[in-house]
Amino acid sequence: MEPASPVSSTGGSPPSLSSQEAAEKYHRNATRMEKELRNIIRKKGVLDAEAYSLRKSLRVAYTTLLLHHYEDERAPEVETNLWKSVFYKVIEEYRARLRRTRSKGAAGREKDMRRLAKALQDILQSAEMFYLKLIEKFVEAFSLDEGACLTGAAKLGVSQPYLSCYRSYIYLGDLTRYRRDLPGSTAAAWAPAFHYYNRALWLLPGNGHACNQLAVLATYEEDDFTAMVYYMRSLASEQPFATTKENITALFEKVRQKTEVLKEAYAAVSRKSADPKVLLRWFLLVFMRIHGILFSDAGADRLSQTKTLALKLLEALLGPSDHRRSGMAPIPEFLLLRIFVVNIFSVWWAGGGDGAAGGQTAKPAMLRHAVKISLEFLGRTARVVRAGPRGATAYLGPLSLTLQWLAHQYSTLAAATAGDGGPWQQVWRTVTGVLNQILRASTQTPAELAAPALAPRPSGQATTEEMEVVGFLPLAKSMAGVTFRRDVAAETDEAWCAAIRTGRLFAAALDLEHHGGSATLTYNPQRNAFEEARRKGGRAGAKGRGTVAGTPPHSGAAAAGREDQGDANVGPVPSGSIGSVSSESSLTVTLQPKAPAAPAAAGDRKRKHSSDRDGASRADGDD
Repeated sequence: MEPASPVSSTGGSPPSLSSQEAAEKYHRNATRMEKELRNIIRKKGVLDAEAYSLRKSLRVAYTTLLLHHYEDERAPEVETNLWKSVFYKVIEEYRARLRRTRSKGAAGREKDMRRLAKALQDILQSAEMFYLKLIEKFVEAFSLDEGACLTGAAKLGVSQPYLSCYRSYIYLGDLTRYRRDLPGSTAAAWAPAFHYYNRALWLLPGNGHACNQLAVLATYEEDDFTAMVYYMRSLASEQPFATTKENITALFEKVRQKTEVLKEAYAAVSRKSADPKVLLRWFLLVFMRIHGILFSDAGADRLSQTKTLALKLLEALLGPSDHRRSGMAPIPEFLLLRIFVVNIFSVWWAGGGDGAAGGQTAKPAMLRHAVKISLEFLGRTARVVRAGPRGATAYLGPLSLTLQWLAHQYSTLAAATAGDGGPWQQVWRTVTGVLNQILRASTQTPAELAAPALAPRPSGQATTEEMEVVGFLPLAKSMAGVTFRRDVAAETDEAWCAAIRTGRLFAAALDLEHHGGSATLTYNPQRNAFEEARRKGGRAGAKGRGTVAGTPPHSGAAAAGREDQGDANVGPVPSGSIGSVSSESSLTVTLQPKAPAAPAAAGDRKRKHSSDRDGASRADGDD
């Protein structure tokens, strides 16, 4: 755990209590003090000296109950009261006063600003040290596993102290984030919030609160794409955060208002000298607009045009054919994975989201569009991989993960797109090309190549893309065989990662081949090659390009094959905001590391308080 100064932030060493009577006494005293505190605040204000004394006593009482009477069913209520009464209300008062003082004229403002800023900084530091020390005490008192990532079976036996550590990390992230309100504050001051929110996310990935907070941080950097990704991951978790749907709706409205740039983006595609940074910026904007339409079901009449533009921009970003043949990756694999995750989310959401996120209902028209978009992006990426040198592994991570999702969901996806054969043809044609390219460079059979992805592996061993999507409900089935630990980084052995990615690719292909006679892929052992499945009476060509079923067969049950059940736990990704893009022909995006470096200064950015529903650990959300 992070070191903490040995201050009396948890009330020192309270007397050991073991009886129910003693616990009841502390609860009664705390209830009495809460009532007194409310009366004082109403008459004299939050910062009154008497209120300060009561908060100090409340901190001791609540901490004693948590550390010595945790089995009491009121423990969650105690945690909430501790945060709100002892810390949050005071912090909010100082933040509000700072905002009011900042809005006044310059005359006489500096002295008040310094005084308020110093007071806010002191309470933030005191609260941060308190919660760091509290986590240490939880770990010691309840013998907690500091590296635990509570997913799958491990989640079923989760104890309340782990949940308390999770909430404490959320509080720590919020406390650090509030430094943004200090005069002259730079992004370096609140950057540690990324660390605390990610610690929470990796402790209990099925809770969407941490992802919502990471999305809020991304908005501070004007990184709408990363904010969208985290909001989607919050919604696609077992416990979506209460205001995430509202937050992402506001984000999509912001994107909608930028649609006037689409015309300029379209023109940029036709200019050979188009700056890659411009292409990337326009692509991400257009891509977000697509998913805003899919999410809200508003503006569907613009969907086809917007999708066409996005695909043109994607092709421009993927680079000319000579770059693809050289094995270069014009778009970073990490960014492409997130693009695929967004596509998968929209399919999941339009399909009903498994009833998550407030009773979302299926939208068949949007589901059809979402599936076709996912297929078209998959097909174009497979084409880039196929055009690379034999044995190249560029994009195999996102490609293999997405193809496995497609195999698991095939019945549902095919049913949703009955009559739309074109996107499926492109996927089968390009995917068979990738599979056969790998087969030609290997001496193994498809089953042997698939084996590494299906074999048991040590706890904590995972690829970067697996860590990115852990707990993401639409990919729960794909992650079923992976055990994660938050104290183990992503595997760096390139040979092992390549074997896992190749294994997922071939496992998915074999899954599709044995899909109950569906017209997808088929393996020809005589030629040691995959072929596109033929229609009845069709004839395979000399190169194995069989006559493709123009319309994928579909099941009458639209819900067949859904993998929306399973656990939802979101991975330990860094903030992932785009830092810099080179102007060279090979597009390079710099992403933030796991331990976030100091982002650009936030002082000049517009402060958004009432408009950002960041849900910062108050009872009903913050700001």
